[in-house]
Amino acid sequence: MLGVILRKKFKSFYALTKEDYKTLWDKGVFVFDASFLLNLYRFPDSVQNDIITTLKKLENRIWLPYHASLEFHRNRLNTIFEQKELCTKSSEIFENAINQIRRNITGLNLKKRHSRIDLDYLMDQLTSFLDNIKSYLDEILAQTLDVNDVDTVLNSIMEIFGECTGESPSQKEVDLIEKEGSKRYKLQIPPGFRDNEKVAKNGEAIGYYYNEVYYDNKYGDLIFWKEILKEAEKQKWKYVTLITDDLKDDWWTKIHGKTIGPRIELRNEIHTEAKVEIFHLYESSQFLEYGKEHFNLETSDDSVAIAKDLNTLKNIIRENSIIIQGHENNSIIQTHKVRRKADAERIFNSIIFDFCSTLVNADDQVTQAIAGTNATGFGLDDYLLKSIEFDKEDILFDVVLSLSGESDDDKMFHGDQITIRLNGIIINDYGDWIVHSYSIEKLVVE
Repeated sequence: MLGVILRKKFKSFYALTKEDYKTLWDKGVFVFDASFLLNLYRFPDSVQNDIITTLKKLENRIWLPYHASLEFHRNRLNTIFEQKELCTKSSEIFENAINQIRRNITGLNLKKRHSRIDLDYLMDQLTSFLDNIKSYLDEILAQTLDVNDVDTVLNSIMEIFGECTGESPSQKEVDLIEKEGSKRYKLQIPPGFRDNEKVAKNGEAIGYYYNEVYYDNKYGDLIFWKEILKEAEKQKWKYVTLITDDLKDDWWTKIHGKTIGPRIELRNEIHTEAKVEIFHLYESSQFLEYGKEHFNLETSDDSVAIAKDLNTLKNIIRENSIIIQGHENNSIIQTHKVRRKADAERIFNSIIFDFCSTLVNADDQVTQAIAGTNATGFGLDDYLLKSIEFDKEDILFDVVLSLSGESDDDKMFHGDQITIRLNGIIINDYGDWIVHSYSIEKLVVE
């Protein structure tokens, strides 16, 4: 009896039972946010279809808050454009890489120095490979939704949610929420306090005006949350599941790198303010996985994996305080951070490597150093990633490069090896991770 009293007083701290999860899927209302809807554009058609099938199984137990719909419509075209840009930039990356290989091979002077290697054959193979890659990407590009095309994703969303959406708030309501948000954020009361430092970027405003209401960007999550509380109380919902791909720790409880579930504060607030008995969060991959299990759907395991992979990078970047140390410093990394280190290096290594490969011909300091050697055909021989640091939504990296060339005894200068240490910053440019700036800290010709 005493245990029951204790559990009732501190209900928000206790994990849900199997019966609770079954009740959520059998009787509960499922609420969706903009990040979930926008990710539909990033998924292949097969994943989109599996998500839509799962949504339809919920029938009239779904609801889309007004603020989620507003944020979705505001960001929809940029998300579509981002997908087209990724195809174009992927083609450019392959072309640059092949051209770099061509330059490196040409620099070996094979026709003069090795009679058995057919240089023309190698060049033809490279050209054929690049043509195949470009044809494939052109085909994908043609199949990718354009901003002026009929938007099948939007049509599906409108069909599924119909009138199951919220109503526009008044300016007075928004002002009151934002005033409360100022106090909540100082105390780090979720959700939204991780957005407290949002500032204008690339000429964008820190807020926007729509339907005679002005919204401050940093309070978007709180406005969205307050709308859920209001609707849950009004409709007397007892069981609510929120589907979101916003993985910040002002939504999720994270213990030693492991995501446990909703923040305790959120569970407590929706219990006390809206009288909701059971509340839970899912990201899109979990929504697919458990929806497949509950409704006995033929959802592909690949769909679940793709949805999970899409959120992996977001989860890494949001861990602002974590520094991933280089290979030689593994001993200082706590056990629970090792997985995140591997994820980060897997995602960013190729970006950094591609960038470093271009330095041979793109950086004045490097080309001047090459000119002072007695070698030709310089290329990236090796590199060591010393560290990656996550600073808000940018990535800072420290890397050591080794460039090598073929010695030319006819030249008067010396050296065919160059070692470079540089620091750089990777940013997200409309969905594409690029090296935004860098500085060479040390350059040695050997």
